[in-house]
Amino acid sequence: MAGASGAGGVDSLDPIDADAPDADAGDEYDEQRPCSITAGDHEQASCASGACPIVTDVLFDCPDSEFAAPGLRVAALEEQALLFTTATSRAFVLSAHVGEGMMERLPASMKRTVLQLAQTQDGEVVLSSDTRTGNHFDGTEEGGIVIARRGLDGWVEELVPVPPHASSREHDFEIDASGAIHQWFQAGSRDVPEGFRHARRSDDGTWLIEDTAPAHPEGYYPRWTLGRTGDPIGFSYALDEVEGITQLVATIDGVDVPLGSSYDATSYPRVWPLAPAVPATTADAPPAAAVLDAGYELRIVWPSTESYYFEEPVPDTHTQRSTCHGQVPPCTAECVDRFDNRAGFAATQTSDGRLWIVWSETHNDITYRYEEVSPAELPGEVCISHVVRDDTTATLHVSSFDFATRELVERLALPMQPIAETPSWSSGTPEARRLDARAFGDQLAIGVRVSDSAVRLLQLDTSSF
Repeated sequence: MAGASGAGGVDSLDPIDADAPDADAGDEYDEQRPCSITAGDHEQASCASGACPIVTDVLFDCPDSEFAAPGLRVAALEEQALLFTTATSRAFVLSAHVGEGMMERLPASMKRTVLQLAQTQDGEVVLSSDTRTGNHFDGTEEGGIVIARRGLDGWVEELVPVPPHASSREHDFEIDASGAIHQWFQAGSRDVPEGFRHARRSDDGTWLIEDTAPAHPEGYYPRWTLGRTGDPIGFSYALDEVEGITQLVATIDGVDVPLGSSYDATSYPRVWPLAPAVPATTADAPPAAAVLDAGYELRIVWPSTESYYFEEPVPDTHTQRSTCHGQVPPCTAECVDRFDNRAGFAATQTSDGRLWIVWSETHNDITYRYEEVSPAELPGEVCISHVVRDDTTATLHVSSFDFATRELVERLALPMQPIAETPSWSSGTPEARRLDARAFGDQLAIGVRVSDSAVRLLQLDTSSF
């Protein structure tokens, strides 16, 4: 299938090259089953506006070990959607245009890494990845945190100047309206004090690296993004040890701004910072915003000039619990487990200022058969479950939110495969996304890992909603 060109496009690469493993791929690549590209089925999609403005819908299937296990990233262009992911032996860029797609290669150093992605105002895609191998303590370490952008002769990598001999971990990655690249990472070793750094690369290639401690380091996993003016905004949790509560705050120009309800001190809801729209919006958007996974629902939070903060729950994003697990003898013969849970979410902003929230709702429908066994290492008997039927399905939801009117509307519901699990080594990393969404102008790209060997890439024209 042919690809389409565009800003940041990839059609000048040879798509056939994607079906060849790296020289050191070994047994991780199945030469008998090459990658395949098929059109996605969205006949059952329903949209509030009537006809669903699905520009493209493509399913990519590859035999590689750990295909998309480190997560995926997407980008939208005017006439093209892109998905970037990695596997044990290779790294891919997948492009789709009006139901057609092609697969190409990313630098081999990016295989089995968690990718991050940002776009310039004209749509150019820039990637970030921690490509380190070896051990920095014994001098065998190679690679580092790199950025990669498409050149005339392929992808060009550039090392972020992390302090030497430092164990580093990248956190967030954005590009401001001037084209400057911002990379936040954590670094430290015996020679370099542990801490967070903010690296900024200007258009002339000069890097400036500064310490950027989160305002509340006691909180779980601080995050960063850019404000509308291009200044960094930090998100962290303030802990009130006396009251035993924690609350998300955004640090804007050195001032802590509370965002959303407080939670029990043992809870740190996952934060999705809202990055500025690309191209930059002229709409009246808040200085900072985020979507929180409060466990039982998603919540949109942003600062208020009139009150403490604004907080808007997203309807139907609740998570139910299994009713079959946790059995103790005497075990029931069978148990039918039917419950809904949210498997992933993403948030992005179009250039008209609207926030778009995408999430997958899993409709579990499983029958278990139980038997009592007596493990040698445990006293007494326990109940062991066996799956005898699994008719689990899922629905992909897309909703828009207008900050000015506070109108929240579900725009699309698409029955599809449930999101596939990721291995434990990547599932605990917020950047390792099983579901991702990113807008460019009024185009919205959505990527989902739907099995251990497949990802699905969609593009929506939000101007029709």
